[in-house]
Amino acid sequence: MNLRRITIGGADYNYTFRVSKKAMYMRLQVSPERGLELVVPYGISLKEAENFLLSKSDWVIKHLKKISDREESFRFLGKSLTVDHKHDALIRRHRLELKDTTLKILSPASDTAPLKSIYSAWLKLKAEAYIPQRVREIAVKYGFQVNRISIRGQKTRWGSCSRGNNLSFNFRLMAYNREIIDYVIVHELCHTREMNHSKRFWALVEKIVPDYKALRKELKKTA
Repeated sequence: MNLRRITIGGADYNYTFRVSKKAMYMRLQVSPERGLELVVPYGISLKEAENFLLSKSDWVIKHLKKISDREESFRFLGKSLTVDHKHDALIRRHRLELKDTTLKILSPASDTAPLKSIYSAWLKLKAEAYIPQRVREIAVKYGFQVNRISIRGQKTRWGSCSRGNNLSFNFRLMAYNREIIDYVIVHELCHTREMNHSKRFWALVEKIVPDYKALRKELKKTA
């Protein structure tokens, strides 16, 4: 048994090459524990075995993708989600329904979109429905003036505030609990008064969210 590497469709994949006395024919196996494994009977050359693997490239990519999707982290409002993904030949669009901690996804039969992209699109819709309303509620309660509120998919920021009091929030915040979301919202609202991270700024944040340091630490730890 040895670990090898092969290029399929321009991408490199690791696989285990194993010769088996019991094998009657060449076969491929994919599992979360072992990854991709090519099992061959005695007398089969490496070249012949790899040609067989390449002939099954579509199967390999499909099953490795399934494992990758299962290993992705899916969360909503601080809870880990179990994804129940099925396909239906009679629908044209993805249908998603959250039941307790299970996210049920029904996809068109021919659709090959990664689960992560389907989940992200759903999370963005949830953010667009929840975050702007929550921003307005907190702004009214503490007397902040806010103009436009937008939801985006920033790579490195959870939120931002312009000098015109326009706020922007990362839709991925919806993966975190409500306390953390509120902290990020308050953080950006405080920037409408203090466009810096001075002592005055942090004192304002702490006045509204006394445990902001713990929430900030948790957000950094799990990001």
